[in-house]
Amino acid sequence: MKALDVANCLIDHYGQGGDMTSLRINRLVYFAQAVSLQQFHQPLFDDAIQAWQDGPVQPDVYHAFQRYGRGCVRATEESYTVTPLLEDVAETLMNSYGQLSTFDLVRLAHGDGSAWSNVYDGSRDVAVITDRDILDSVDGKPNDRLRSHTLTEGFEHAMQKWPNTMKLLEDD
Repeated sequence: MKALDVANCLIDHYGQGGDMTSLRINRLVYFAQAVSLQQFHQPLFDDAIQAWQDGPVQPDVYHAFQRYGRGCVRATEESYTVTPLLEDVAETLMNSYGQLSTFDLVRLAHGDGSAWSNVYDGSRDVAVITDRDILDSVDGKPNDRLRSHTLTEGFEHAMQKWPNTMKLLEDD
């Protein structure tokens, strides 16, 4: 399976909310590989993931969707293959990571103990993140760090603490 299959599947099945940007897709593809390795004990795709200055990137996915810039990706790039593993990983991924903002996905990918932070040292433009690097990291493991100190958690806290104030900010 190719990383582009994963990206296209995520766009098709989970991209209706309008927030599926190129950056978000790349981070979700990365975390899909991490979830597959950590929780399903096998790689989801064979394509290499690289540690770029801005985080983990799968180059084929990046190049396929970079033309959208910061805009929403509304269509898949090509036909794609779906396997039972991809279906299971995508469901697990979106249940854990799907509610997080793109900002939160980037923060997690750059966080302490992440494969990117363990591999990227800034001395070169690109380093490869191997399956072993992911397995030795916190990425893709089910844990509480996914929701702690996130933008999503902040909004939920504000809604609980100041429900009337937040209602005033709602659009009519």
